[in-house]
Amino acid sequence: MEKNHDADLEFAMAELALLDLKHYPYWHDRLQKIQHMYNKRKPVDITQWWFDTRDRVQWATFWVAFVVFVLTVVFGIISSVTGILQVYAAYHAVM
Repeated sequence: MEKNHDADLEFAMAELALLDLKHYPYWHDRLQKIQHMYNKRKPVDITQWWFDTRDRVQWATFWVAFVVFVLTVVFGIISSVTGILQVYAAYHAVM
């Protein structure tokens, strides 16, 4: 991790770990609580939304909606500015 700060530790550990909690009789209850809390937790900020890929459909839906919102705002500002410029040009052309 010191050499490569972009390393994904969860991915590296997932290959070695057994995901069935029955293999951990001593830690089963605690691991089950941790897994339940992890699955229940929702992303809070934009970086957590970017990296949270547990539900790919929800992830893709969020980012499509985000891009549509940003494009709507950008094109709304552009159309407002061009509309104001057209009114200004038309007003000064009459005088």
